[in-house]
Amino acid sequence: MKILTTILASAALTASVAFSASAATCSDFVMTGIDPHAGCFVGEDGVGGSGNDSASLLNAVIPDGLFGLDTWNLIARDNDLDGTDTGVASAMTVSGSLISGTITLASTIFDLYDHVAIVLKSGGGLDPEFWVAYKAVDGVFEYDYQSIFLNKKGKVGELSHISLYGTPAELPPVPLPAAGWMLIAGIGGLAALRQRKRA
Repeated sequence: MKILTTILASAALTASVAFSASAATCSDFVMTGIDPHAGCFVGEDGVGGSGNDSASLLNAVIPDGLFGLDTWNLIARDNDLDGTDTGVASAMTVSGSLISGTITLASTIFDLYDHVAIVLKSGGGLDPEFWVAYKAVDGVFEYDYQSIFLNKKGKVGELSHISLYGTPAELPPVPLPAAGWMLIAGIGGLAALRQRKRA
């Protein structure tokens, strides 16, 4: 299977992106391959912020949860980008620095989760203040990342961590084997026979 590369965010942010108290939007960021309106969410104070990202926070942002979903679970988190610290180590591999690098997802991730989100968390004191979530593209397993967080001087700031979240895949109903239907029919037949004998 061909591995596609999607650039989550570009460090080539222009000087026009100013550090301000106003809420940032995804249209402030240069992205390729992810719809900035459906595939990105900025978690700032008053916009799903409150510091660290968490499954409960993602499920509560906006009225219906992140990207309209409220069943997000933490799959893996890499603090300081030195190896997975929380969750399933094999689900996500990060190679790079606190500024840029590559995120590689396990090849089975979209079999286990209907929707997958990658969250970049600010190192603090940056704009946007808290975190930015990107919706992963089904079938894309490799993503180049670059910090989109700026300090007061407009310089790129470091990430605190990268988190991977997913909404569990809904399993299709298990069909009852033919033998099961025969057993049910047989029990029904015995019940009918017993009732007939009573009459």
